[in-house]
Amino acid sequence: MKASKLETKFYDRLDQVKGDSPHLMPSVENVSDEYGIYRSFWRGATSEAVNAGVPPDVIDANNK
Repeated sequence: MKASKLETKFYDRLDQVKGDSPHLMPSVENVSDEYGIYRSFWRGATSEAVNAGVPPDVIDANNK
């Protein structure tokens, strides 16, 4: 399945979280402007790599 097919459900869920617990995303006005399927996966992978001690040059090379 393509990630783009999940994007609407992803935004719906984020809107629900924001509505139920606004303190979790206080600076977010529009979730679709701040988050996206591709961007969130990329940011998550980068965070995991940093936490695992992957050298910054390797992370940069993978992100390009």
